[in-house]
Amino acid sequence: MNGFGKFGIKHLSPSNINKFIQAPDVWAASYLYKIRFPFGYAALRGTSVESGVERGVFNPELSIEECVMVAQRAFRKGSFMMRDQYDECEKNNPIIEQMVTTALTELREYGPALSPARGERQHKVEIPIRFKDGEDGAINALGYLDFYFPDYNCVYDLKTTAKAPTKFSLGHGIQASFYQKAVERKFKRKPIVRFLYALTRKKNPIVTLELESEEADRYIQILKRSVIGMEKLLSAFDTREEVLSVLPYNPETFYWSDARSIAAELYGEAAA
Repeated sequence: MNGFGKFGIKHLSPSNINKFIQAPDVWAASYLYKIRFPFGYAALRGTSVESGVERGVFNPELSIEECVMVAQRAFRKGSFMMRDQYDECEKNNPIIEQMVTTALTELREYGPALSPARGERQHKVEIPIRFKDGEDGAINALGYLDFYFPDYNCVYDLKTTAKAPTKFSLGHGIQASFYQKAVERKFKRKPIVRFLYALTRKKNPIVTLELESEEADRYIQILKRSVIGMEKLLSAFDTREEVLSVLPYNPETFYWSDARSIAAELYGEAAA
């Protein structure tokens, strides 16, 4: 049995692989201990904006104002049990309005996006990743597309952020390259992949980055090497406690900022 099978991991995803690279302690807590980390208002704003933009892209008859309301309601509902909800809603509502408006204005220029299968929010795509020779030497990586415009053969992934990027981060590059490989496998043609960054700033609130071929090859190689390393790590140990013990714990990453109780559970009271 390979390392993934030993720990009951049936498939991977770009986010799983990126977390292994960027925060292996959080990766172990999330995927071996099945711990869910708390999220803050910035993350909630992002998912809320995505819900409004998604509604507007797949339902072009809706007005942008209706889609903004969808996003603002999602934010209000998601923050119901969080601290300072009223103040955060007041602060984030205009930002959500701006992000949904600018993103939808951009995306609607490409005409209709391919609708997901009935009952699904997004298109599921996958590629097999080989980590060693043999019948038991590959695992599927699954991902979900935000938007695919078949007339342009273009994938768009929506991101919300305060800082305008000038190039792909490693994590986003791996994700974009995965989408390109997976969509090519699904639709039999290599797509253009663009990441649309909806920003909090009012001046130039949209940035678009497009994946270049030479970048894609490099990111795919990093993805494969990371999966090979992940499987070797899991193969070397029999318990999740042993795996966690050899991984660095970095309490300064944002994942741990509101997760002191999780740190105490995994690393003892001193870690909290």
